[in-house]
Amino acid sequence: MKVTFIINDLSGGGAEKALKLLSGYLGIEGVEAHVLTLESGNDEYALDEGIKRRSLRTDSGGSAIARILRLPLQAAQIARVLREWEADVCVSFLPRSNIAHVMTRWFGNRRPVLITEQISSRDNYPSDSVGDRLMRSLIRRFYPRADAVFPSSEGVMNGLKEFGVPAERMHVVHNPISIRDIRASAREPVPDFGPPGMPTIITVGRHAEQKDHATLLRAFALVQRRIEARLVFLGQGPLRVELEALARELRIEDSVVFAGWQSNPFAWIARADLFVLSSRYEGFGNVIVEAMACGLPIVSTDCPSGPSEILEGGGAGLLVPVGNVDAIARAICSVLEEPETRERLIRESLRRAPDFDLSVIGPRYAKLLYSFSGRRAAAHV
Repeated sequence: MKVTFIINDLSGGGAEKALKLLSGYLGIEGVEAHVLTLESGNDEYALDEGIKRRSLRTDSGGSAIARILRLPLQAAQIARVLREWEADVCVSFLPRSNIAHVMTRWFGNRRPVLITEQISSRDNYPSDSVGDRLMRSLIRRFYPRADAVFPSSEGVMNGLKEFGVPAERMHVVHNPISIRDIRASAREPVPDFGPPGMPTIITVGRHAEQKDHATLLRAFALVQRRIEARLVFLGQGPLRVELEALARELRIEDSVVFAGWQSNPFAWIARADLFVLSSRYEGFGNVIVEAMACGLPIVSTDCPSGPSEILEGGGAGLLVPVGNVDAIARAICSVLEEPETRERLIRESLRRAPDFDLSVIGPRYAKLLYSFSGRRAAAHV
């Protein structure tokens, strides 16, 4: 079987990491895996040896509207590459790639169109801006025309139903992790991690509105009244300067570390005492599973869509309301102050994480791809 994966680029993120792991798994299983990106850029995830990679010959710059207007051109190029590579089955990741993939039908592609969805379209494009309204319209028009859609969580699947995607064409496939790779990386040293013995809370994610790091800072300020601890942020983003200013306003700047993007976040995570996710919404929440694989107890907002599924409704971690400063602070204190709670949550993390390992998710994914391999496009397109 020849499989082609399509994605915007490999610059980082949950979808890009899932593609890297799945393409590598399929290669080990004897599948010929190729990767096609809409744009070239700095690859944060190196593909495994033997996986062919190509970028389309299109300008990657411009506004969001300009990128949307380029989709038909990119669809025509994708259709030509699929013919050249003689792909048996093709899977796309992320909305722009998904829309362009469905558009390849205009240019003669008769292979089954399989698309993945990592986050609720309603949450990903919430505003009344021209770009967001146009993307919602395109998703509503093109997603239902795919032969199959692979949402990353039950919540994402429910959101797609609102955009007209038939339930019978959807198959939930959680994003995989590689526990072996994570634990190997976790053993690497971290220079200047901080003073030993001080409880350390860690979070990982882009400094953007979605992650709601401002609420986490305010919760941590309450924690500091009871426990001397440290809060570490891994990641970059447009709100970093605002967050640093808020830390100073709350007078906790000496206990907060903005460590930026780290090529090996697992070495940092494994040395912390607690992982906290304060997001307003997620598609799945890969970083929760990665922190669980490192043996950390988890506190997360009960945001749509993935955290509750990962944490089994609160049985495998503490779930708190979105944006609730007091609830997040109480949950953090309960983990840091109550040894029994902490030990129970560590055990739950180590029990639950293997459910998302590549050894579990990979075969399910491969089975779905084989089931579509060789089919021609369905009549509904």
